[in-house]
Amino acid sequence: SAFSSLAPSPPRRMGGDLRDEIEALKALPPRQLRSAQHLEWLFGAIGACDDPAAVEDMRWLVASALEGPEALDTLRSEFGARFLDLGLGSASVVGRELSASQLSRLATPSDVGALVERGVAPRLAALIEDRSLTVAQSARRCLVDMAASAAAVGLGPEAVVTPDVVLLLRRLLADASKPSAAVRLRAMELVSQLAATGAPCFDLLHREGLLAQVLDAWEVDDVLARVGVLEIFLDL
Repeated sequence: SAFSSLAPSPPRRMGGDLRDEIEALKALPPRQLRSAQHLEWLFGAIGACDDPAAVEDMRWLVASALEGPEALDTLRSEFGARFLDLGLGSASVVGRELSASQLSRLATPSDVGALVERGVAPRLAALIEDRSLTVAQSARRCLVDMAASAAAVGLGPEAVVTPDVVLLLRRLLADASKPSAAVRLRAMELVSQLAATGAPCFDLLHREGLLAQVLDAWEVDDVLARVGVLEIFLDL
């Protein structure tokens, strides 16, 4: 896990020490759970633990710690930026999904500039091909919200649809192989939803040839794939 350097490595199985730590954290109020020490430990433990029950307990603890508007200051802080950014590369599906969903709370007009400066967009785009559909969907929602918020505050579409994001989407859209069909549909959905955030983003995607690639996907023999493409077209 990318968090392994931030906190003591927890046992990989549900040993007594890990259970005791989880139970101790459950007794704390959210304000105390939001401390750097506890959140860093939780994300590190999530990435290293292979016990589903323990991971779900720790997911609940993180969600409890970061629930409500009072937790936004934690997410905006340097510490919050560090553990959320590292969480995008967590070995755990739960860690990646937690980070992407919490980043979505900052994809607002007041906070999108900070996300742009941190270079979050390319890392979120990379999660479109995550093995977990939940992670991919959380990343897509955050990217679309970032694009809409960037437009609202006068940032150009390049702030979110960076050259690295364009290259990734171009690659995913070009892969028409059967094993990659689901990821290709995810990429098409992202492109269509980004285009719907406003004319500047639509024009950028058009100039880069990404909209043409989405339209080309209609020329397939697979009926189910064409139905999926048709649903995506409705976003445009």
